[in-house]
Amino acid sequence: MALEPKKVGKAARKLRNFLKKNSRHVTPEEIHRLRTTIRKLEAAVDAVLPKPSRRERAILREIGRIRKRAGKIRDMDILTADAISMRGVKKEQEHLIELVHHLGAKRHKQAKRLRSLIQKKGQVFLRASNDSHLAFGAACPRHNRSAMLPEPKRPLRALFVFSLT
Repeated sequence: MALEPKKVGKAARKLRNFLKKNSRHVTPEEIHRLRTTIRKLEAAVDAVLPKPSRRERAILREIGRIRKRAGKIRDMDILTADAISMRGVKKEQEHLIELVHHLGAKRHKQAKRLRSLIQKKGQVFLRASNDSHLAFGAACPRHNRSAMLPEPKRPLRALFVFSLT
């Protein structure tokens, strides 16, 4: 499977926009999109850079934490959707309503934690996306192409240049 530079750049842009926005009310679709975007970025960096530097590992660790926190919210969304779709006896309906309220409260708590984590740790990625020495920055369209040529010691810039087949 080929690593397409445009898709990597798009994933980096989507993540940067989500982190900048850091909305108070995040929909289940946005959470799902956030998780898939981060997974795409992690896979691309892993494919291109088998030995990341300390700074790159720190960035990957922070976006991994954001992905895991978003996963907890996604779990609540899936469980809530399953609970809502259940049909049962009238006596059980009260328990289902209670379950849905409980799941909603847990989701709200996890979403609050995600917002807090993004406020604290999301800045690491946002700063790195402005640094042309990192792949996340190289994936941004505002950097010129000559700055993205791969160097032997730091092949991370190659995310935009190479297309692996």
